Amino acid sequence: MGSVDRDVFDPVLLARKLGFTLTDHQAEALRELVTHKGEEGYEGYLYRGALASFWLLARKALGINDDLFELVSMRVLTAWSAKKAEEPNQSQNEAVIRYRHNGEEPMEAAEGVGPVDALFVALTKIRRRLYQQAPEVHLVGFQVRDLDPQAEAAARVAVQIETSDGERTWLTVGVDDNLIIASWIALVDAVTVGVRAKGASPSLLSIE
Repeated sequence: MGSVDRDVFDPVLLARKLGFTLTDHQAEALRELVTHKGEEGYEGYLYRGALASFWLLARKALGINDDLFELVSMRVLTAWSAKKAEEPNQSQNEAVIRYRHNGEEPMEAAEGVGPVDALFVALTKIRRRLYQQAPEVHLVGFQVRDLDPQAEAAARVAVQIETSDGERTWLTVGVDDNLIIASWIALVDAVTVGVRAKGASPSLLSIE
């Protein structure tokens, strides 16, 4: 895969275009959050595309806690038989999420057609349990991009996920040197936006 173009990116300017009013302290907090969550120099590529993840970061800079729950641990297991390699859907994928909410520490497990799908199914089960009035969402796109192709297998990756609730479509992003963790970050943002942005206009989160 080719390298990602670095460009000048002003998160405060983008936040203001989205209607956020930031104090100087909040503006600095937003800049630090964007750099910490992404990869220094690639923020423009990451967050101009994944506007929904940026929306969550801007709200966090304002002191708004959008966390749906506190993650305790997350485990993904994949089993695959080489003897059945030519048969479709022969891998077994399971995600197990232990989380903390309202003083309790339950666990949710789910199977999927792949590790990312298993994580999304488990997250959906948690969301349905904790936020029953939130709209249903589904994944409609998944893209992976190397941020440093020269690092080969050790490269940091950006996972971009496209999600829809049937009326709106939004993009979220996760960055890590582990593909599963990067996918988890993007998935959590995707589900969180589905819960927290019910009143947001389609134009705010649209990928158009």
